[in-house]
Amino acid sequence: MLDRKIFEEVLDKVEKAEDENRVPKQLVKVRFEGGLTLTYFSDLSELGVGDVVSVDGEMEDQIAVVTEVLTSFKKPKYDMKWVASKIDNDMTGEYFRLEDDVVSLDCRLSVDKFMNIYAGSKYKENIAVGEDDIELDLAELEDSELFDDEGVKSRGRVLYKSNAVQFISLKDGVGKAVVRSASGDDWYEIDFRCKEGKITYLACDCPYFGQCKHLYAFLLKLKNFYKKFSKKYETENFVLCRKQCFNYMMSYAKGKVVITL
Repeated sequence: MLDRKIFEEVLDKVEKAEDENRVPKQLVKVRFEGGLTLTYFSDLSELGVGDVVSVDGEMEDQIAVVTEVLTSFKKPKYDMKWVASKIDNDMTGEYFRLEDDVVSLDCRLSVDKFMNIYAGSKYKENIAVGEDDIELDLAELEDSELFDDEGVKSRGRVLYKSNAVQFISLKDGVGKAVVRSASGDDWYEIDFRCKEGKITYLACDCPYFGQCKHLYAFLLKLKNFYKKFSKKYETENFVLCRKQCFNYMMSYAKGKVVITL
C-alpha cells in the first residue's frame, strides 16, 4: 500500500508542475465574506472587478468577489494559488415573495447557480439515472405505499419543518431540488419529474438505499407549495428558493432583479 505521506507528496509535485506550466494573465485580488482579502493568479479571460469566483487552496470551499485586477505585473517569487472558476451570478429576473419563500416563474435561477453561490463550494451537477417507474399523487402522499417506513416519514417531517428544503425548480415537467442535511454540513440533490401534481420519478443522491427522509421532506414542501401557488398562478414552471438563501445570494448578485411582494 502506498504511504499516505508519499501519496500527498506526489500530488503536490503534480500540482506544482501543472501550476508552473500555466501562464498567468492576471493578478487578482479577491475579498471573501468577513473581509479577508487575498491575491491569486488567473488565466481566465474577461475577469473583472465585481465578478464572483471560486479559488484553489485553503479557501476553495468559499466564494469571493474580485476587487482588483492587474494585467501588468511580475510573477511573484513565492507560491500563489489560482482563481479556479468564474461563477455565474447574473440573477436577472422577476421574483415575488410567498410567505418564507421567493418564487420566480422565468426559471432563470438554476440549481447549479444556487449551489455555487449559496453553498459556496465547487459544485458539479449530479445527473440522475434511471427510468420513470413510480406513480405518486401528491394529494395522497401521506397514504402512499411508496413510503412505508414510518421512521423515514417522521424524520422527513422534521426536516420539512426545519426548512431544510432550500430550493426547488421545475420546468416542462423536469425538476431539481436541494435539501440540507439535519446537521447542516451536507447538501443533497433531488431529481424528479412532475406534471399536474403527479410524480413519476424521484432520485436523491444521499447514501440511503430507497425512499429517504430527504425525498419525503421535499415532497411535503412541494405539496404545500402547490396549495399556496395554485391559488394565484396556473403555470407549472417555477423556481422556489428559501427567502434566507435568496437574500444571501442577492448580496453577490448582478443584473436587473425585480422583487414584488
